[in-house]
Amino acid sequence: MDVLSQEDLFKSLLELELKRSLRYQYFTSLLMIEADSDFADGPSREGQSFLKRLTKFLRKELRETDLIGVHSERVLAVLLLYSDKNGARNVASRLTSWASNFVASQPNGGRSHIRLGGACFPSHATNLEGLFEKTCEMLNRANFEPDGCVQILD
Repeated sequence: MDVLSQEDLFKSLLELELKRSLRYQYFTSLLMIEADSDFADGPSREGQSFLKRLTKFLRKELRETDLIGVHSERVLAVLLLYSDKNGARNVASRLTSWASNFVASQPNGGRSHIRLGGACFPSHATNLEGLFEKTCEMLNRANFEPDGCVQILD
């Protein structure tokens, strides 16, 4: 029997939730959050602290039914159940505000920000692969936006 990695387990849970969304006809949004900071570079104690704090903040701000998972080394994925693109924008706004306040409170004044990309099921994609693709596309667009770090499809 194969053992699922955490990433595989998260994707399996996402797939189940998207099927449920389709069956019961409700929106589900996916956010990807990339930490780009002095605190998130490599496996340093500070980097772990930043990501742990980000995860704690997410757990506090999100509903119990929302899922948080790891997409890659510096990217968290958040599945917002019963949430359309406007709900995803509200969560993204709170996250960027928290990140800027967190960085301002650091004694070393390191540079830090987070970028967010988001898409909504079934408005922007009708399957898991498409939803990941659109969300990654928005995350990549956020990398090139000089005035903002949040990109969510309209």
